[in-house]
Amino acid sequence: MNVVVVAVIALIIMVVLVVVFGSRFKFFGAATVSCVNKGGQCQEKCGEDDLIHRGTNCEKDFPNKPLCCVPFGGAEAKK
Repeated sequence: MNVVVVAVIALIIMVVLVVVFGSRFKFFGAATVSCVNKGGQCQEKCGEDDLIHRGTNCEKDFPNKPLCCVPFGGAEAKK
């Protein structure tokens, strides 16, 4: 009988942990798809020296600017 009670308590704790950490991972996932967080801008067409990041929020949030363009090398590369 004690084993069953311990198993039920452990199962409840696991469910609570999954709910808590599952919501945190959704928040983390939303931040990782942001083009701005990757250092880019949503644009219609990327420049020659830009990297294109796929799977960002640009297609969903900006249908006219579906590409996430990130400058290659940043400001130091342009000097």
